[in-house]
Amino acid sequence: MIGQEMQAELQHNFNAFLAELPRLLQTHKGKFALIRHGRFEGYFDSPRAALNAGRTRYGDEVFSVQEVTGAKADLGWYSRAPGNLPL
Repeated sequence: MIGQEMQAELQHNFNAFLAELPRLLQTHKGKFALIRHGRFEGYFDSPRAALNAGRTRYGDEVFSVQEVTGAKADLGWYSRAPGNLPL
């Protein structure tokens, strides 16, 4: 998946994250959510752990990682790039 398709998938994941954020803040604050196709696939203590889980589970590396926080933050390439980027 490249280009516009990848961007659309990542935007879909981000929209799902924003829609669930109020609930997630009550149950998973401070964790890092692994999101694939708009579904939450796990919560991890670090972005590295979430990224490694995504790489292990999904050979196509189409997933997003978002920190569950009430602060406005952008994780940069963690949230928008394929999982093949180094940490």
